[in-house]
Amino acid sequence: MLSKKNKLDNGWKDFINRCFEKLSPSFKFQIAYKRDDFKTSNKLAGKIKKFLSREDLSKVKKIFKTREKIHKIKKWDNSFVAAMKLGFDEKHKIKIYRQNKNILTAIENEGKSFLSGILKIIVAIRVDNQAWAKKIIREFINMGPAEMIFYHHLGENHDARTLRQLFMQFLDKVNNFLSDVKWKKMFFNQLAILTNSAEMPLDLDQWDANWSFQEIKDQYKSQNYGIPYLGFWYEMYNYNTFPAQVDRFMKDELTGDNIKKWGRNYPWLFSYYFPENEKSQEEVLKIMDELVKSKIMYDKYLMLQLLGNLNESKNFKVLNKIKKRYPSLSRPLFQQKRRFYMDLLSKGEVVDFSIYQLLRLKDIVVEKDILWWVTF
Repeated sequence: MLSKKNKLDNGWKDFINRCFEKLSPSFKFQIAYKRDDFKTSNKLAGKIKKFLSREDLSKVKKIFKTREKIHKIKKWDNSFVAAMKLGFDEKHKIKIYRQNKNILTAIENEGKSFLSGILKIIVAIRVDNQAWAKKIIREFINMGPAEMIFYHHLGENHDARTLRQLFMQFLDKVNNFLSDVKWKKMFFNQLAILTNSAEMPLDLDQWDANWSFQEIKDQYKSQNYGIPYLGFWYEMYNYNTFPAQVDRFMKDELTGDNIKKWGRNYPWLFSYYFPENEKSQEEVLKIMDELVKSKIMYDKYLMLQLLGNLNESKNFKVLNKIKKRYPSLSRPLFQQKRRFYMDLLSKGEVVDFSIYQLLRLKDIVVEKDILWWVTF
């Protein structure tokens, strides 16, 4: 005789089986998919062509090939771990020389990423080049938060704890290497900003890198450390004071002359804060000219962010000026976003972020437009 529990279990299994029978063949395949079982698109096609139309099959094969390219993109965590494990000791100078050469060649071939920048700093420390290290750090300080989305390429070959431990060791090296205390503190604070949304954000106490709000105001006024890095100081104000003070600071500093001279250092800033002064606005729009013409997807993202923030803040005067100047930006924003994120998917760039943004639009057919991207 079956127990009450077993009857319940059997009833539940029957229910699950009936539900499974209702699923489409493609969805059944998607939830059971294992990458190791399908090494080529032809093998995949042989399995799924019986329940997909020719047009859908062609789309799915394209998605599969794009996803496979993504899997093969260089993940910088391996290089970072290898570099930190080899270290900085002179007794390994031949191995270090070879590794430095390989790192720089890979960076030149693969392009920009967060960890590739960190690796360049490691090389600069190894060759005892303070000026080069500071140059790379200045690039970090001008990074916008969204660059971590577009250029992270961290990889998944090592657990977060290992990477964090090695990253702390790297920061100790930077702390001991750089002679300029202000650059050190700016660098550490910028890393804290960029990693703030991570599960384990940086604790700046151990490097004595925390600034009081008064210190932030004083440091900003320092020659060579201020207006060229206004984006960084905007973030520091945001994290350390009230919106009214941030607004006052930006109104004072975001002048037409400052934007003309330094604005290209931090184009991302204008997606977060758009000046009220008309002369300043015109200088920003000159920078936007370059972003609109750019083929770089991150630049296009900044334009969409700008349009969204102007719309949200009801700054219709500037919004209409932009739409008049650039007719391609006059289409409804949700249409521009959908096209942009679908383009990102087709290029295989920041796929997970693109999927998330498309789902937020709520006019996407998940099974048709999204699910195959998640499958592979």
